Amino acid sequence: MKSTFAFVGAFVLCPCHFPITLALLATTGFGAFLSGYLTALYVISGVAFLFMFVLGIRYFRREREQLRAKEDGHAVGASCQACPR
Repeated sequence: MKSTFAFVGAFVLCPCHFPITLALLATTGFGAFLSGYLTALYVISGVAFLFMFVLGIRYFRREREQLRAKEDGHAVGASCQACPR
């Protein structure tokens, strides 16, 4: 579930989608204040996008590992002598 929120956050912060986000912020009046700092906003949104995307991938892998361990009947991170890993 955390991976979904991270990927949605990455989508909103993505620099290619940022004009849409900025347009939505303009409806609140906050976008007019931020429009003077577009270069800084694109750099910050790019870094935040990468952070959220990597975080989403890490959460996704962790959730997948927990699901596989649950299906195998093992505790997460536990080793089993009978399992070929």
